[in-house]
Amino acid sequence: QDFVGQLKPVLKPLELDIANLGSIFWIHPMLAQAPRSLKHLPAKLNDRYAKFFHSLCHKGVYLAPSGYEVGFMSLAHTSDVMTLALEKFKEAGSELL
Repeated sequence: QDFVGQLKPVLKPLELDIANLGSIFWIHPMLAQAPRSLKHLPAKLNDRYAKFFHSLCHKGVYLAPSGYEVGFMSLAHTSDVMTLALEKFKEAGSELL
């Protein structure tokens, strides 16, 4: 949950948001309220997400390749790993602005 809270301000300038339930998270377009069905998602969701995905991949952070997929955190994601990932998210976000 702390990682998600720290990631929200990084995603906001990219007009992205993050939702989570336990260890499952989803980076989605920033909307007035979290989307609950496919009809609430913008048509070009993957275009925006793809740029972020590729930037993170080049930095060693792998997310699901589609903006329609969720991610999972596990016990392998230690505090040090999450801190490093957050830095990479910030770098990628800055590059895309």
